Amino acid sequence: MRSIELLVNEVICVAEANRWLYQIVIVDDFSKDPTWSLISELCNRNPNILGIQTAKNVGQQAATLIGLRFATGSTVITMDDDFQHAPKDIPILARLCSGSAGNFEVVNASVESRSIELPRLILSKAARLFFRVVLGIKDAKEYSSFRAIDRRVIERLNDYRGPNIALDVLLRWVTDSVILCPVSSGPQNPSRYKFRSLLRFAYLTSIGYSKRPLYVSITLGAILFSATSFALILLLLRVISEGQAPPGYISLLVGLLSFASVQFLLLGALSLYFSSVIDTILGRNHLPIAVVLENSQVRSGKIKPFR
Repeated sequence: MRSIELLVNEVICVAEANRWLYQIVIVDDFSKDPTWSLISELCNRNPNILGIQTAKNVGQQAATLIGLRFATGSTVITMDDDFQHAPKDIPILARLCSGSAGNFEVVNASVESRSIELPRLILSKAARLFFRVVLGIKDAKEYSSFRAIDRRVIERLNDYRGPNIALDVLLRWVTDSVILCPVSSGPQNPSRYKFRSLLRFAYLTSIGYSKRPLYVSITLGAILFSATSFALILLLLRVISEGQAPPGYISLLVGLLSFASVQFLLLGALSLYFSSVIDTILGRNHLPIAVVLENSQVRSGKIKPFR
C-alpha cells in the first residue's frame, strides 16, 4: 500500500525537475485495505493530488477511464501503482505526445519483458497471437498500461457509456495516431492482475477492437456455400445423366456443409447488424475529428455519429 506514496513522490520529483504544472489523479478501486486513508492523507498534503474512490470494484480498465475523465492536463500519463512502470520514463512518453507538442495522440510504452508466471505467460502469448493474426493488431505484444494520451483523445471518449471497458480498444476507436515507445521496466514486482482479469480483458479486446472476425465468418460462409452449391449441381447432373442416386454419405456430407455455410453467413450478417446497434447505444464516436481550422485558429472538434 505504501508503494502509492513512494510512487507519488517519485512522480512529483520528475514533474518538478521538468518544471511542469502537474496534477496527480489516484483512483482507489474500492479496495478493502486502508488505501483510501492513505490517498486522503496525500490529498490533504498536496493540493495537486486528486483522490477518487469508486462505489464498487469496477476493474483496472474502468478505473483508469474514470481517472482520465477527471484529469485536466493537456497530456495525461496512465501507469500502475506497483512500480511496474518507472516514473523516470514519463518525460520520454510526454515528449512524443501531441499534448506536449509531440506528433502522436497516444504514446504506448513498450516495457521490457519481465519474468511472469507460466499460466499468465501462456495466456498472454496466445491472446496477443490472436490479436495479431485475427484482429490485425500487429503491435499487440508491446502494449502496456503505461501510456501518454492527448487530452483531446480523452474528450472523444466522453460519450462512451458501456459497462465493458478495454481502454486500448476505446483509444483505437477514436485515433490512429498511435506510436510505441521503448522504455525500461520498473522493479520486478509481481503483477497484481489476476488470471481471471486477464481472460476478461482478452475477451473484451477481441470483441471490441475489430469486426474482422465477423467478416471472416461471412467470407467463410460464402466460400462454403459456393463450394456446396457446385457440389450439389454436380450431384444433380450425375443423377440426370446416369439415372442413379449418389451414395448416401456424399449427399449427407453436402447437406451438412450447405447447412453450415448458411449458418456462417447468417451468424456474420446478424452479428454485424447487432454490433452496429450496440455501437450506437454505447455512444461510439465513429467520426472523431482531431483539429478544425477556422479563421486561422486551431480548436478541437468532435461530431457525434449519425442516428
